[in-house]
Amino acid sequence: MKLPTVAQVIDVVRFFRPEFYNKATWLLLIAGIALTSTSITERILFAFLDMQFNLKLTESSDSYIGLALVILGLSYNLAGQTLRLRHEVALTASACSTEATERKAHDIAILENLFEELPYESVSPIINNASMAGVSIAVCELISAIAHTHNSPPYELHNQVIEEKRRLLVSTCASFYEAMLQFLGHESGYPENMVVPPYSLKSQNRDAFYSMQHNVSKSGLAFLAAYEDLIRICKSENYYRVKNA
Repeated sequence: MKLPTVAQVIDVVRFFRPEFYNKATWLLLIAGIALTSTSITERILFAFLDMQFNLKLTESSDSYIGLALVILGLSYNLAGQTLRLRHEVALTASACSTEATERKAHDIAILENLFEELPYESVSPIINNASMAGVSIAVCELISAIAHTHNSPPYELHNQVIEEKRRLLVSTCASFYEAMLQFLGHESGYPENMVVPPYSLKSQNRDAFYSMQHNVSKSGLAFLAAYEDLIRICKSENYYRVKNA
C-alpha cells in the first residue's frame, strides 16, 4: 500500500478545514438553538459574553434571543459564501480573460507572419504569371514554403473558425504549387532564375499544354479565393493587423 505524501495529507486537511465564517456560523447556531431549549445554557452564554466582550444581557431574555442568533448565524454564513463565490468567479473570469488574450496574440502572430510572407497584392500577379509568362524560382520557393511550413503543428491557431480558413488556404496553396510545378519548366535562352511555361510542349501536344495551363489557372483562382476569404474573416474577428497586406 502506497502511503500518501505530506502534500497530499495537507491538501486533505485543508479540504475539510472549515472557513472562519463557518466556525462563527456554528457558534451562533449552537448558541441560538441552546438558548431556545434551556435556561442553564442561557446563563452560561450570558457569563461568556460578559467576560469576553463586557456585553451584559438580562436573564429576562427568552427564546427570541436564540432565534435571533440562529437567523444571524445563517445570514452570516450566507454572506460569507456569497463573498467567496464572487471572489472565485472574479478570479476565474480574470484567468480566462488572460488566457484568451494570450491565445489571440499567438494566433495574430502566426497570421501576421503568413500575410507578410505572402502580401495580398502579390498573389494575383503570381497566379497570372504562373499560367502565362512564368514566375521566378524565388516565387516557387515562397509558395512551397507556405504550402508546407505553414501546415506544421506550431502554426495551429486556437480560433477554430479562422484555423479552418487558414488550413484551406494552405491546402489550396499546395494544390496551386503542384499544378505550377507540373506546368512550368526550364527553357534555354532564359535566365537561370526564371521558370517559364514549356512552350515546346505546346507544339508537340497542344491538348496536354492547355490542360496543364487550365489546372494552374483553376488552382490559382481557388488559392486566391481562399486567401480573400481568410482575410475577410480575420477582419471580421479583428485578427487582421498587417498594414501592408
